Amino acid sequence: MSAREFMGWQAYYQIEPFGADRDNWHSARIAQILANIYRKSGSAPVGMSEFMYVDQKTDRERKEQATLTWLMQRSVESN
Repeated sequence: MSAREFMGWQAYYQIEPFGADRDNWHSARIAQILANIYRKSGSAPVGMSEFMYVDQKTDRERKEQATLTWLMQRSVESN
């Protein structure tokens, strides 16, 4: 693939994303719609994040970052 063709694909991806991330989004959206159609009356709607696939490494990193953020906020509040 030439550099010019590669740049063309990059530009196209900015307009029309494709690949595993986009597939994950589509699947989560469909699951969200179905879950909200069949949820019990009066229960809270389900968000897409409930159905998004996140690999273990990314999930662990997000949790670690959330913990660090929480600790930093508490240390600032106590000073």
